[in-house]
Amino acid sequence: MEEFIACTKRELDKANEPGQEEYKESLIKETNDAINNIPDQIKRGIKLIYSYRVDEWAAAVVKSAMGVDRGIIIKNALKIMEEIEQELSIKEIVENFEKQELSDDVANSVKRCVLTFSKNGYPFYEATHSPYWTLDECYYIKDVMWKNENNDESQEYVDVSESKQKVYSKIKRLQKLEENSIR
Repeated sequence: MEEFIACTKRELDKANEPGQEEYKESLIKETNDAINNIPDQIKRGIKLIYSYRVDEWAAAVVKSAMGVDRGIIIKNALKIMEEIEQELSIKEIVENFEKQELSDDVANSVKRCVLTFSKNGYPFYEATHSPYWTLDECYYIKDVMWKNENNDESQEYVDVSESKQKVYSKIKRLQKLEENSIR
């Protein structure tokens, strides 16, 4: 059977160096563990996400497990979404998230995953995000929130009016800045 390792080129080069058999085995084990966790992560996530996003969630779980992050994005997103459901304070959730010491790329992917799938993901996204937002980013967030609000068929009502108002305010402010810079 052929070995499958989800890793970066740098990791693969290191794994193929003489004397790095243990490192290579650890990459293989991490990849296999991530792949084996796919069914559990899909099942756990379905309880926490918008019902219309189930197929998208399953695809994201598989992509993360088979990708170079070896499931770290989904693992962290699930932890955050579960903490949101347990009604931990945003401060506690952010502190737990920051303890993970993720790379910027992985951390941003986790934040977007929580924003997209979690019924109350915006407050976490806002609390962990840089204070400098782009207009495109605000439009992306508005679109995610609009889709989630208008496509969810569950009976559970989540009040996102305050979150929407914050995003709309940022959009208006950034539009005015953009208009003034054009003049």
